[in-house]
Amino acid sequence: SVRQGKTVFEPGLLARAHRGVLYVDDINLLDTELTNILLSVLSDGFVKVEREGISVRYPCRPLLIATFNPEEAELRDHLLDRLSVALSCD
Repeated sequence: SVRQGKTVFEPGLLARAHRGVLYVDDINLLDTELTNILLSVLSDGFVKVEREGISVRYPCRPLLIATFNPEEAELRDHLLDRLSVALSCD
């Protein structure tokens, strides 16, 4: 914290999603780097945060629910391979 001059870790969205639901709207619009990080976390089951003065590893095993609009962008093949169920609402 700024007051104490120490680096403090505060868990974020992925920590809150552990054993819950992680909803991603328009997953096909995420940039490639963010998509790869998300897939890695979901596959490994943990998040590793390394910043100056901090190295933290915590679990992340959420149920991923994602939406996408094929008219805006295609769903990348590596995402489609990792999602177990895909439904279309035509």
